[in-house]
Order: sequence, then structure tokens, then C-alpha cells
Amino acid sequence: MAPVLPTSRRPHLLAAVLLVAACGSPAPPVDEAPEQPITVLAVAPQPFRPALTAFGVVRAAAVAELVAPFPGQVSYPPRFAAGLHTGTRVSAGETVAWLVDSEDGRALTEARLMAKEARAEYERFRKAWDAGVAPESTMDRYRAEAELAAARLEGAEGRVQSRRLVTPVSGVLAEVRELPPHSYVGAGTVLAKVLASEGGRVEAWVAAGDRASVHEGQSATIRGPRSGGTARGTVRDVAPAVEGGAVRIVIEVADAAALPPPGEGAEVSLELALRPTALLVPIEAVVIDGDQSSVFVTVRQDAGLLARRRAVVLGARRDGWTEVIEGLREGERVAVDGVAFLADGDRVSEVRDQRLPTPPRWEPVVEDESVRP
Repeated sequence: MAPVLPTSRRPHLLAAVLLVAACGSPAPPVDEAPEQPITVLAVAPQPFRPALTAFGVVRAAAVAELVAPFPGQVSYPPRFAAGLHTGTRVSAGETVAWLVDSEDGRALTEARLMAKEARAEYERFRKAWDAGVAPESTMDRYRAEAELAAARLEGAEGRVQSRRLVTPVSGVLAEVRELPPHSYVGAGTVLAKVLASEGGRVEAWVAAGDRASVHEGQSATIRGPRSGGTARGTVRDVAPAVEGGAVRIVIEVADAAALPPPGEGAEVSLELALRPTALLVPIEAVVIDGDQSSVFVTVRQDAGLLARRRAVVLGARRDGWTEVIEGLREGERVAVDGVAFLADGDRVSEVRDQRLPTPPRWEPVVEDESVRP
């Protein structure tokens, strides 16, 4: 009969058996993190033309006032039958109103009635003369009276026409004094202003610290908030003094039709000097953490291809690209997508993407050297 161990020693024997079994079994494998596919861009020096962004207001190149030269009642042509309104486009030489005084109005009405009556009498006696029942002398007398009445009507209409208000330039009506027809106005009353559409300008402001980067003759691109298009212009004036931490500049635009309406805001992009060998990366490749900017570069190590976070110093930005002043070297490969999900040391794999972004080709800008200081 086999010996029986005491009950108090059985737990120790069971633990020893389990320990031996555990030592004899291999540890389960630990799963490695999968490689993250990323698109990379090989950094290489290339031309870059940075731009300085400013904000301003569109102004008309010229402003003409429509002033009543004498007192009278306002009368409008059919196009403005309900009166003048701000924002209405007008053409140079277009009549927008008449100023008729009561005497001219009565004279014109009377001349029209007399001319109509004289013409009717002449036609009646001409038919009678044709029928042989009226002498030629009577017909000649009524013809002379009809011609005289017509001349008087022409003179009355000429006096009224001399009181018309004509737009001197093509443009848009602004600051209109909206008056219903037959309203009385005194001499010197400004009925409206015309903001000229031929040519235009933009008043903008740049930070005082950027004053040295702005000069007369500099090229500029203007974008409106609603128009969606762009206009090209040239800096014509740079204020010598700083006001409220900003410097006022004036940009002249030849094609005012491409500008937003006068009075609207606009974004101005000023072309700066071309940098022939800049290192550029897409803005979406940059990770911002507080005041620190960084990118992920790929490095091949024993563990495979890894993403390493690299602190960088950024320069100017434009059209979705930013210049890297410090932190990158030519030939390094930078992750350009999915960077928000990367951590330093992550295993990655590079994938080919036909949609890989490429920087624009910034052509040399021809500036107006005649206005350079």
C-alpha cells in the first residue's frame, strides 16, 4: 500500500507541479503594432515666392457728384421712373433726372398744346386747299403758324433739356438722396454720387513690422469675399507714418470690373521677393502643439521604417505650402497625410499616391520699376 502524504503538504506539492508545468511551456507571442501606410514627400530646394497678406476696402478711382445747378422740381426718365437708388449702375452721358421749375413746366405744356392745335388747323386747311375749296393764301398762313408753334415747342423743350442731370462717368450710384418724382430741390443740392467703374483702388493696412517688405510698384492680388474672382494691382502709395500699429497702402487696379463693389472689404496678397532654394512642405504635414511646430520624417532602423517627430521652424506660407527654415535637410522624406494619428517611433510603410501634392510654379513678377524709390 502506497504511503499517503499528510493533508497539510498537498497544497505545496500542487503548487510545485504547476510551477514546473509553467516553466516547460513557451510564453505566448506579443503582437507587434501594424505598419501605418503613409504618403511621403522628398524635400528638395525649389523656388518660392512668399506673399504678405493684408486686408482693406475697395475705393472708386474717382467720385463724381450729381448736383442741382438751379432750383426746380425733380423729374425722372422712364428708366428711373420711381427715383434714383443706391447701387444702380449708370453710363457716362446718361440722363438721370431733370430739374424743371414751374414756369418752364407751364411753358412746355402750353407750347405742346399750341403746336398740336396749329398742326391740326394746318392739316385741315391743306386738305381743303387740295379739294379746291380754300385759297392757297389761307393754307400758307396756317402752315406758317404751325411752323412757328413747332419752333416754340422746340425752344421750350430745349430749356427743359438744359436742366437735365447727366452722369459724367460710368459707374455705380452711391449716397443717393432718394426723392419721389416732382419733389422740389434747391440749387446746390447733391442728389447722388457716382463711383467711377473705370479703374479702381484698394486701401489696405499692413502691420508696422512688415513696413520694410512693402514698396511702391509692388505687385498685388486682390480677392473679394463674395465675387470669387481675383484682380491684379500695383502698390502706388505707402504711408510714411504708422497709425495704430499699421501702415496704410494704396493699390491701383486697372480692371475695376474684377473688383468687388466700392465699400466692400477685400483681401490683398502682396508679392515678396523670390527665394530660389526654399524647402517647402504642405501645411497639412505640419503638427502644431502650442507654439511648437513639427513634422514626421521616415527613418529606417533595425525595427523597420519608423516615423520620427522632428521640431521645425517655419517661415512664410502661401497657397497651402509653408517654408521650413530650420529642422529639415534636403532629401529627407516627410509624411504628408495622416500625421494627426502618428506618434514618434510608429512603424510605417510608404505608399505611392498619384495625388501627391506639388508646389505651384511661382513665376517672376514684373514690377513697375518707374515708381520704385
